[in-house]
Amino acid sequence: MRVAEELNLNAKDFVLLYTPNGKDNAERIKELLEKTLGDKVEVMKEVLGDPSPLSDRIEEFKRAKEGFGVDTAIISSAGSSTAAAASKAFDRLIHITFPYGMWSGMTFPYVPRQYQKVVAYEVEFPQDMRNVAVRAEGKRGKGHLKEKVGELIKKVNANVKERCYSGKGERCEPVEVDVEVGIRILKDKRIYSNINHCKEESRWGKEFYECKIANFNLKISNDDIMSKKDLGGIGREVSKALKVMSNLDNVLSNYNLNLEGFKSVFWTSGLLGMELEMEGRSFELKRDDKALILDSSAIFLGFLNYYHKGFNVKVPRCAVYELVHKYTEAVKRSRNKYDLVGQLAWVLADEVSALKLEHPSPPDLCDKAFLQLDALVLENSYLVTEDFGIKETWKRTPLAKIAPLIWIRRSYELSTQKASDVTYYVFQLAAIFEKIDELLREVEGGVVRTYAKIRVEGRGIHNTKLST
Repeated sequence: MRVAEELNLNAKDFVLLYTPNGKDNAERIKELLEKTLGDKVEVMKEVLGDPSPLSDRIEEFKRAKEGFGVDTAIISSAGSSTAAAASKAFDRLIHITFPYGMWSGMTFPYVPRQYQKVVAYEVEFPQDMRNVAVRAEGKRGKGHLKEKVGELIKKVNANVKERCYSGKGERCEPVEVDVEVGIRILKDKRIYSNINHCKEESRWGKEFYECKIANFNLKISNDDIMSKKDLGGIGREVSKALKVMSNLDNVLSNYNLNLEGFKSVFWTSGLLGMELEMEGRSFELKRDDKALILDSSAIFLGFLNYYHKGFNVKVPRCAVYELVHKYTEAVKRSRNKYDLVGQLAWVLADEVSALKLEHPSPPDLCDKAFLQLDALVLENSYLVTEDFGIKETWKRTPLAKIAPLIWIRRSYELSTQKASDVTYYVFQLAAIFEKIDELLREVEGGVVRTYAKIRVEGRGIHNTKLST
């Protein structure tokens, strides 16, 4: 899709050559091209794949080049041997960059255009780009939050004219995006005066107070290392947001939002980092064959993000039970029905289910259930928790020799300097606020909502609709 955009192509301009193992993927690409671009892919052909000799594959590509009158190959980052053969057979080559990290499993238009630069050899780019983001579909990735992030990014791409390519000439303009999150309080007869720190709004036939928690200014570009200035701006906005939440917790105390506890959302989203400790020493987690067994505290602090980075993540049923219990305890008491920590707990329990990470465990709270886990479940795993009680108990049991415990301590520094991951975490924060809003709409007679707003180059392109 990115190549179709930058080169202003139609579906009929593509010749799809696929190896025997790639037929299903080629059919999917054909369907996407035709659905998005409106015409038909006229040529599809199976070519040799592994383990055929590279020389034979080069010759077959050369025959395809001459027979179909094509001279440009789009090289996938996935098929290295096929890419090597194509690079020897075709005169012009195109490659598309990809940020991986938290964006793994997603494709355009659900990934920012600036992170998918079209890099070409001996290719001239037309003056105008064909923006296909509005009609395009792709892989959204696994999980409800990832789907929501993709939906928001698609809106950004659809409203951006800035291009990102290099070849005969180079052009990759950064895009300035503002992401705002906050709380809305519907006006009703119980509100007699202004709510401090919040502004009065009237929209969608409703009158309400809008309480901004944070507004992040992102400069999305192809440079994946954030400048100290931009990192400092994001960090200061998080620090400011934590103070705003403390103030709002007092101002909105009648609604029992539990904003002090809800500060954990900045770790859940991945924006704020963690310090890890094992047996009293600092520990650096590296991807290997060991599984991460999470309790609910680890889930609140963003350890589900490790799944998207390729780690083997397991969530015992006891952790899901704890999340659901936190939600039900909040909502069954009418005065706590807006408890945002409880709402966040439900969002996370739902996310565990969507990612299919749940594993059997005794039907109890994790501090008891962990001690009853089968040694085969614990083998080749780490236990991950912020719970000091679990930490102290675990180290005194023989199970600690089977599954070492990683203890989490919260850091108030950003979790990464990688620009693409920071962007993802900011949008995931917005996605969480939107998912919580979906739950709050179901509260009978409810007056509290959460929201996310997105602006591109100062233009509003998304605003969570206030509905009842």
